[in-house]
Amino acid sequence: MAFLELKNISKRYGKTEETKVHALKSVNLKIEEGSYLAIMGKSGSGKSTLLNVLGGLTRPTDGVYIFNGENVSNLSRSQGAVFRNQNIGFVVQNFALIHSMTVKENVRLPLIYGSYRRKEIDRRVKKILEKMELADKIHAYPSELSGGQCQRVAIARAMIAEPKLILADEPTGALDQETGKRIMDLFSELNAQGTTVIIVTHDKDVATRCGRRLYMEDGSVFE
Repeated sequence: MAFLELKNISKRYGKTEETKVHALKSVNLKIEEGSYLAIMGKSGSGKSTLLNVLGGLTRPTDGVYIFNGENVSNLSRSQGAVFRNQNIGFVVQNFALIHSMTVKENVRLPLIYGSYRRKEIDRRVKKILEKMELADKIHAYPSELSGGQCQRVAIARAMIAEPKLILADEPTGALDQETGKRIMDLFSELNAQGTTVIIVTHDKDVATRCGRRLYMEDGSVFE
């Protein structure tokens, strides 16, 4: 059984035929656990919608999404929040850090909603920031960090709850080439440790780092 499986997944927006947009069209896809996957395609091809379906942020109009043997296609809002918190880490292009919070406060956010003791939270934050070479920035604010440091904080936040799946949407898009390479090195390391990593990207150099590449056009997926 595949780790992730999409069966005839479609997503439509708009209430009338004139305004209807088919963001995804009968997508069938299997992804094995431990995969390192790039999704490429032009703007508007459906990449981000597919990523949002995989992350449980967007409910498909039709079809079935199986995550690790469980049908998660029609979770309620509260069920979806629990599902994401327990299973998925998100990394986005513009970091999505909360600028009024310190690095420590940003990274520990996914654990605040779980049943973790403060001592355990502090231990995990310290460990992941050491891994990301950010231990000396634990009390800094995002405005005091470089772009590469902000993205490493975002990856630390995504990994803090030890998710089974990392979803990254253009994670190197706001970074210079050398910093982007270092971020991809981190993703490769996480994947080597067994984490499934799926990256949406326009960058062919990023895609070539991944073990499998998919291409999207007009809501359809091609190997």
